Amino acid sequence: MSPAGTLAERFRGAWARWEDFCDERESPIAMALVRIGLGLCLVYDFVHIWLLDLVVPLYGVAAVGGMSDALLREDTPLWYRVFPGTLWAAQLHHAAMLFGSLGLLTGTFQRVSIAVLLFTSVQFVEVIPSSDRGIDTLIRRVLCILWFSPA
Repeated sequence: MSPAGTLAERFRGAWARWEDFCDERESPIAMALVRIGLGLCLVYDFVHIWLLDLVVPLYGVAAVGGMSDALLREDTPLWYRVFPGTLWAAQLHHAAMLFGSLGLLTGTFQRVSIAVLLFTSVQFVEVIPSSDRGIDTLIRRVLCILWFSPA
């Protein structure tokens, strides 16, 4: 047997082992732990924002004391096209994110909670574009995986 044939056979064997490794189904327990862990982090984050009294500065527009110029831009975020740029709209945005996180944490209406979290997270980025960090993008991707997961 030629050395090239041996190398090709080794490669095929290694590739077959890699395929077997990647073909395993993910355990529902692992998916549940990711869901619970992410839910805990998000709930803590949103409660901490509320306790520090940062809801209006982070979620509100400049007219009510927020840091966002959403109403002054040509492409107004959907959130502020549906809701007026009031204090109430900023508090509702934060509350929607908090309750979506609570639903994710407890597994209550999981797919609806994830959809609410995804929508409000994207709207938060639209309200304050500079707030989107790498971790937020990663969280949205994990939420998409959990949304489509059968676990």
